[in-house]
This record gives sequence, structure tokens and C-alpha cells, in this order.
Amino acid sequence: MRFATICILIFGALCLGGYTGWRYAVRVNQNHIAFYAGGLARSEIHVQQQDAVRAYFDSSEETAIWALNKLLRTYDRYEDWRYQLVADTREAHQYGRGLIHGRLALLYASIGDLEKSTDHERIALELTGATDKESLYEKVELLDRAQRSRMRQ
Repeated sequence: MRFATICILIFGALCLGGYTGWRYAVRVNQNHIAFYAGGLARSEIHVQQQDAVRAYFDSSEETAIWALNKLLRTYDRYEDWRYQLVADTREAHQYGRGLIHGRLALLYASIGDLEKSTDHERIALELTGATDKESLYEKVELLDRAQRSRMRQ
């Protein structure tokens, strides 16, 4: 009887140790996955931002609209993502998203689609916290100047 009890205790200890080790390995791997996936997400967002800025300054209005909408879809994809990006990034993306909507409002107005221009303008005002159209477009102009000077370097 003693031998059977010892065997059961050893088997229980091995199972408990195996389960604990497995849980630890899963947790460590989830952290690694989150780190690498977050890096991939930030990289994709950065590339999309660069492409959208180049299209905004150097391409036709239609191409710029397409690139900016694609950037917005990229932000949307990572909005409620399982592997959350840094918390500060979400607020920065909200403000940046507002400026993108401001740019889209300008682009849609330039091609004559005033309904879409008004929609994007409304969203931009909400996201940037601008009090009126003039302050919104001042912010967009400041961003444009900063990005143009960065592109020349």
C-alpha cells in the first residue's frame, strides 16, 4: 500500500510540474508573440504613413484619397487588436486619424465631392478637438509643412 501511495504522489507531482511548466512556457511565448507582432504592426503602420504622405504630396487627388483611406483601414485593423500597441499610440493615432480626415476633406473638396468632404471634415473636427474649420485646416497645414520639410531632407 505504501508503494502505491508513493507512486500516486510522484505521478501527481510530475503532472503538476508538467502543467506548471506548460503554463509558464505558454505565457512566455505569448509575450514574445505580442512583442514581435506589435513590431510588425508598427512597421506596417509606418510604411502606410510614408506611402500616404508621398501620395498626398506627389500624386493625383484620386491616388492620394486611395492611399489615405488605406491608411485609415490599417489603423482600423489594429484598433481593437489582440496584441495591443503601446497605450500612447492609440491617442496619437486618434489625432493622426483626425488629420487624415482633414486631408481627405480637402482632397474631396478639390475634386468636387462636397458631401464626402463635409463628412470627413466633421470627423476630423471631432478627432482633433479643433473648435472650427479654420483651426482644423491650420493644423493640417502645419503637418503639411513639417512633412514637406522632412521629405526634402
